[in-house]
Amino acid sequence: DRIFCVSPSLCVRFLSDFPDLANTVESYKNLLLPQRIRKLAEEKITEEFDSKVINITTVGRVSKEKGQEMIPHVIKILKDRGLKVFWYIVGDGNDLNRIKEISRECGVEDSINFVGSKSNPYPYISKAELIVLSSFSESFSLVVAEALALGTNIVSTPTLGPMEILENGKYGFIYDEFENP
Repeated sequence: DRIFCVSPSLCVRFLSDFPDLANTVESYKNLLLPQRIRKLAEEKITEEFDSKVINITTVGRVSKEKGQEMIPHVIKILKDRGLKVFWYIVGDGNDLNRIKEISRECGVEDSINFVGSKSNPYPYISKAELIVLSSFSESFSLVVAEALALGTNIVSTPTLGPMEILENGKYGFIYDEFENP
């Protein structure tokens, strides 16, 4: 009877392919419970975040369309510029081994932790100085919304959902110089 899209921009994109369904489509954003997220962010994790470095976290499925292959290159650039950074990748996926290999090739394996999949990623988001969403395609990014709820700084690629959530850069930085390989 009804078709729900997770963001208004996704509705527009959907209707460009299926204009005859205009009367059945509406936007219904994913449910977000900020107080619960903040409470879960207080849970203990085994990793120690070093206050002497810039801690960066990326959360999500590790796959080509999520763009994590650029992370080792970004770490190398930041380190070459004299910045001390440590990056946590929370998630698993079919591109994980390739990203690990790129990390070795870039010589930054000591500055990255492949945490794996976590049922509660919020401590990693809240302890980071920065969340990076590197996706080349994203409808509604729960990670961006969750990072906002936790007050963590955000850098995102210019994909539709995150741009809506961040109001085109008002609540986070939209970086459009990333390249889709």
